[in-house]
Amino acid sequence: MVFDNSKEKLSGIKAELESYLGSLRLCLHRNKSRVYPVKDGVRFLGYRIFPTHRLVAKANILAMRRRMHRYSRQYREGEISLAQVRQCIQSWIGHACHADSYRLRSRLLTGVAFQRGKAGGAPWGLVEQQP
Repeated sequence: MVFDNSKEKLSGIKAELESYLGSLRLCLHRNKSRVYPVKDGVRFLGYRIFPTHRLVAKANILAMRRRMHRYSRQYREGEISLAQVRQCIQSWIGHACHADSYRLRSRLLTGVAFQRGKAGGAPWGLVEQQP
């Protein structure tokens, strides 16, 4: 990734990269290497990267919300343990911590409840029940 405010300078850098890679018998992907405004950010490894900050990509957030619902259902039905749920959530939190995501994590995880055997009520909330 190369960031700059000058479109001409970026086009020149891209041409130099193409020339260098050509000498190695490599080439840039036509659709994935382009010059576009910095305000759009760059999607990379589940983040939206800007020159001043990083955000978690929206697709990643939506996928985690779906997973939370699935984990809640699986825990309620006894398919997975609370330890497995915690591992999965902690893994995602570890990924999200590398971005500016404090409010996102708070919003996503606040009020999350996992209860065994209850079909009704709130689908979320981290509640540990004794067997």
